[in-house]
Amino acid sequence: MTVVSMGPLLGIGRAALQLTLETVEGGKPMAMSLHARLADSPSVQAALAEAATLIDSAHLHLRRSAEFIAAAAASGSTPTLVERARVRMDAGHASTCLRQAMQALLTVSGAGSFSLTGTLQRHWRDLETASRHPTLNPGLAKEMYGRALVGDGRPVSPMV
Repeated sequence: MTVVSMGPLLGIGRAALQLTLETVEGGKPMAMSLHARLADSPSVQAALAEAATLIDSAHLHLRRSAEFIAAAAASGSTPTLVERARVRMDAGHASTCLRQAMQALLTVSGAGSFSLTGTLQRHWRDLETASRHPTLNPGLAKEMYGRALVGDGRPVSPMV
């Protein structure tokens, strides 16, 4: 359940990056700056690189968990407590990465990104809302994974 829930959020992150790149590549001017266009600003370039890397990191963590779940299902094995908790941790970490990426993209796009008619605002709102589901909560994931790593036998939610 956890990894499946992250698919749409990963798609939102990718769509937000694409929208922001289109805005930057479209020649949007950079207000109150020495740079005529957003694309010319080293800070904008760095923010885009950071956002893209965070989205890639989310994808890599989710892929690891998806491959693990598929292999466990194919072999008929039952994941250990630590393995189940790691899947939750991967989803929580991916959720955090996507939220951080979105923040960088909103900063690049500027205050107009929050227009109620804007697509980027809708992506931001959807990501922020969905990432607060308990199965994607990074704080809970850290607690569960840490507890499992030290051998605390309390159960991890079966919603993996």
